Amino acid sequence: MTRNSSCSRPAVRTAIRLVVLLAVAVVVLGAAAPAFAKRPTRVSGISSTYLFTGSSVIGHGTLQQYYSGSWHALGSRYVKLYKGNGVGGWVYVGRIKTSSSGSFAFNLTTTNVYRLKFLDTSTLHGTYRTFSAGRMWSMFRSSKSHTGRVAWAGPTVSDMDWRYNIGADIQSSPAIGNDGTIYIGTADGRLCALNPNGTLKWWFPADGAVSGSPAVAGDGSIVFGTENGTLYAVTASGVKDWQHTISGNPAIASSPVIGSLGVVYFGTDDNYIRAHLLTTGAQVYSPHPTGGAVRSSPALGSDGTVYVGSSDGYLYALNPDLSFKWWYLTAGEIRSSPAVGSDGTVYVASGTYDDASRGIYAVRSTGTLKWRHAMSGAGISSPAIGADGTVYCGRGFYDGETGSVIALRPATGSVKWTRTLDAGMWASPAVDCYGHIYIGTYNGTLYGLRPTGTVMWHKHTNDQIRSSAAIGRNGTVYFGSQDQYLRAMEK
Repeated sequence: MTRNSSCSRPAVRTAIRLVVLLAVAVVVLGAAAPAFAKRPTRVSGISSTYLFTGSSVIGHGTLQQYYSGSWHALGSRYVKLYKGNGVGGWVYVGRIKTSSSGSFAFNLTTTNVYRLKFLDTSTLHGTYRTFSAGRMWSMFRSSKSHTGRVAWAGPTVSDMDWRYNIGADIQSSPAIGNDGTIYIGTADGRLCALNPNGTLKWWFPADGAVSGSPAVAGDGSIVFGTENGTLYAVTASGVKDWQHTISGNPAIASSPVIGSLGVVYFGTDDNYIRAHLLTTGAQVYSPHPTGGAVRSSPALGSDGTVYVGSSDGYLYALNPDLSFKWWYLTAGEIRSSPAVGSDGTVYVASGTYDDASRGIYAVRSTGTLKWRHAMSGAGISSPAIGADGTVYCGRGFYDGETGSVIALRPATGSVKWTRTLDAGMWASPAVDCYGHIYIGTYNGTLYGLRPTGTVMWHKHTNDQIRSSAAIGRNGTVYFGSQDQYLRAMEK
């Protein structure tokens, strides 16, 4: 049988027209109403802004969907928010509705890791977006409260990503900018900035040795002090913003901390606790006197209280304007820097070789003693606080002293475990979200410990490690050694 070509051609042409019209309609409807198509969806621009109320944080983000060859804001939709502390599972917090422009905001805390998921999975699809409310390790001991803890994971194996020869001894501890740049001071008077891949970004010449850790401000500028008594602020590109030299040139070995109102707090060897403006470097409040050199680095409470130790043996609590609040006598020299717990308890190590009262002290925010744990080794190392409140500290500093890391219960100060290492330590422990601990010793070994105190791994260098480790957002641990190398241990 032959087909009737006169009848079939109009039918074919009609079918083609219908297909073309349908395709056009799909394109038009897809561009105008993306919510009806199941297209790739994402949350972009996750960031967090610190408020003046201590550890409170507001997170920001934008919900976007991909169509017509690019990403577009997706307004008036919902996302699910979950939280976790890196120990257990995820806990549902609630749902958040985006604005007409796709943006949203929500309250966070710096002790948790957060995860976002799309509520309407019938029209949206994509992966979870996991993030932390915490900023980078932007100063000594990670944050203003000096807990030495981050809300992300560190390395569980001893793989070295890179090492860089700074060209001078390193006693300073690293700080990390929001773009991943690593900042560290040197004994020959430089502030060095390294890219995340271990290449030199720039270095800035200062007037003396930089033994304290730099602090990175919210605008990316870096503040640090020198052993010649000068406080510097340098831009993120390595250009000097300002410098302020203290009368008499007392050494600044204390690492600065930047308060919420743009005040830089630090100690000096002429027995003072000082406060200067971040914007100009000018003194903003009258220095508070102590009875000894202040090499301890200040920590800030959630209400702005300044906590710092002195060589006179006192733990000082000062109001943000440096007026006196209270003090607690530990009867031993304090070189350790305080750490402030979530309940306001202040933990500090006290005592050197000749002090009979060497130990770790837990002092309430009112200035009364909560507990004291006696130590057989000098308390130079600063305490760290785990996500569950466990207090970790290194002990042993002088020749002949046994070095170890001790884990204490926050309520009583009783011992959870003790791990003996190959030497004493000047450095302080860093703790990740799972309770892994990273610390270096005077024998030049960096240790990675499990939450139970057993050794995960160790890495030898060629000289003492006085630099306290910092944990980057990518999980890399950065630390310096007296062998003049800055090292990166990758996750």
